[in-house]
Amino acid sequence: MATRLLGAKLNLLSVREVLNARDKELSDGGGLLLRPSGERAVWVLRYTSPAGKRREMGLGACVRHNAKAAGESLALARDLAASQRALLASEPPLDPLVVIRVRDTHQLLKVERSRSIAGERLTDADCASV
Repeated sequence: MATRLLGAKLNLLSVREVLNARDKELSDGGGLLLRPSGERAVWVLRYTSPAGKRREMGLGACVRHNAKAAGESLALARDLAASQRALLASEPPLDPLVVIRVRDTHQLLKVERSRSIAGERLTDADCASV
């Protein structure tokens, strides 16, 4: 899988294309997609998990108020996608969505453990803040 991604073309979108995207999914290469819907748009990373399952991971909203904001949003999405691709290319390969789920569960357990030591109960608000 890693060799296929290394040969993939990256950074195909320009800031102008990000600004003007309307109702048509655009690829920046390497699985990074801009999915616009009217005035709004989101960044999505499409990849194949180490188990062979096709997955999509949301990377956040695309800010398109002006050219500077669109360029910063594009750069941030490329950085996030690169870090997720690095997880997929690591040895052993890791599924980015599983890594996030494990990290969030670990943080929740740390909060729960500290609360139980202090004699307090974990509330729904505590769970939502993690």
